[in-house]
Amino acid sequence: GLYLAESLVKSDGQLRLGPAADGPKVVLVLGCPGAGDIAEILDTIDVHVSSGSSVHILSRTPVAEREEWILQHLKMTGRSNFDRISVQQYEGESTNKWDMTKLPLASASCALILAERLRDDESTLAVDSRNLTSAIFLKQKLDELIQASGGAMPRSVSTATNMTVMTTFTDASGPSTAAGSRGKKCKMVTELLDAKSETVLDGNAGVRKQGSFMYTNARETAIYALAVEHREVYELFIQLADPYCGIGFVTVAPIHHYVTGIEDLSYHQLQRRVWNSCKGVLLGWRDFTKFHPELNPDQKDEVIEWDDMGNLELIILRPPDEVPDQCRSPSVQAGGLPRT
Repeated sequence: GLYLAESLVKSDGQLRLGPAADGPKVVLVLGCPGAGDIAEILDTIDVHVSSGSSVHILSRTPVAEREEWILQHLKMTGRSNFDRISVQQYEGESTNKWDMTKLPLASASCALILAERLRDDESTLAVDSRNLTSAIFLKQKLDELIQASGGAMPRSVSTATNMTVMTTFTDASGPSTAAGSRGKKCKMVTELLDAKSETVLDGNAGVRKQGSFMYTNARETAIYALAVEHREVYELFIQLADPYCGIGFVTVAPIHHYVTGIEDLSYHQLQRRVWNSCKGVLLGWRDFTKFHPELNPDQKDEVIEWDDMGNLELIILRPPDEVPDQCRSPSVQAGGLPRT
């Protein structure tokens, strides 16, 4: 049969990399890393989410100061507002449960907990301790919403002080649910700066369950090392990571886009369908019943049974569609150089 890939760029300019991007999103941001960084982050969110999405920022930095950062960024790129998102600001501490209640927790699609230094000489360990505490408290608040709706689930109660993390568990009776009355799971990503933080998390399964973690400084070091040793690979990586570059995108597609009913197919046979639909390369797949995706499978001739009703998505590197002006880098639209 003929399998047709969905367009990457929607009519409003959204760069849609997978079905999870469908529909307006509510994005929580705890912490504001600085003028240039927060503006770049908002631009990245803006290009990937649907129209009508909103971003809610909680930070101890005064609201007026943050709004001025964003306004100056928009002016520099010839805009008065973002294309698809609205931004709402809240002033408060990201480690304060009361301040967290200012955020629309019940409707949140995802949350970013970003590193925000309270002073220039603050240690990375202190920043990470605060971010871990924010992640723990936010997870607890989301769990409380579930329990208040009648669904109950095991709770982890943790504290993080100077990177010493203590976790205890209490059992709650009743059916367990991942989303409760919220109707969906809120994906949490926490930024950590210090190299010791990863070691701490490796030894504490309770904290690892609070969400995903992004080790910014370690990743930057690895990228710089890649630039020195393998310049060509580094340049390709940078281009693929830039939503405005347009050489190609890593996307996901549900298995039913390429399989009808139950079929026995090898990687090569499935790759042929992907190529015919979008000239893409099948990088692997993600089975949601497993923790990690399977990338570049070794046994590419092995025949696997595929079910179009399965909870599985394909990971595909595909070339871009023709990118409309709305999806081009704001700096390029304003006559500047594209960001790398």
